[in-house]
Amino acid sequence: MRWVGVTRYDKTFMILICLLVMVGSADAITQIRAPNEILNVGSDAVMAIEIIGIEGADLIAFNLEYDPSIISVKKSKVTDRFPGTSLISNNQQSTILFAIFTSGKSITADEWEPIVEITIQPVSSSGTTDLTIKEAHYVKGFEQYDFDSVLHGSIQISSDSSETSFPQEISSGTIEHKTEMPPSEIQTADIPEITADIPEIPVSDEQKPLSEQSNPNILGSFLVLGLVGAIVIILRKVE
Repeated sequence: MRWVGVTRYDKTFMILICLLVMVGSADAITQIRAPNEILNVGSDAVMAIEIIGIEGADLIAFNLEYDPSIISVKKSKVTDRFPGTSLISNNQQSTILFAIFTSGKSITADEWEPIVEITIQPVSSSGTTDLTIKEAHYVKGFEQYDFDSVLHGSIQISSDSSETSFPQEISSGTIEHKTEMPPSEIQTADIPEITADIPEIPVSDEQKPLSEQSNPNILGSFLVLGLVGAIVIILRKVE
């Protein structure tokens, strides 16, 4: 087939237009996934079911299966990412049926978006349970479609809080990380003995005992008393 009056540049331009039309008409891959998390004993956690590749859906429905001997799902709600949507859920111990529908704006997720939040509480002190998504589909224009890809998740229960948080001690508004040095890495040093001749310090009168101190006032008093006594004796002899 020959194109009369059409240059090779025109042919290239027309081929590019056809490719763009084909790519634009291709539907995105629809996916739904469950979380993969480590949950500490004695603490609840809020996790999300996420979707991607959805455009103009009026309803999304799926089942979530788990091991009720490991965890329990306390509550669930639709996220704020999709205003105008409502959630219907039915918890049957090991399976929850979710149905998210909208009465206004349709559901669209060009990237990963959380659509349902679930609050999970540990039941066992250890163990792992799968979060299995089944029968996931959506409704668009009165037509029901299955998700192209379903990504299951899991929840692991841990009794060691150090697996999810770094141990630290808070003191006076600062964070101090504790570290221990192996004995082999602790270095010791010999402290040399310091010796020196200490010169003798002369002792002054103030530091001598009272009996060894020379006090001129005391000697003068003794002399005066001696003279007075001698005068008294002489006067008695005269009388």
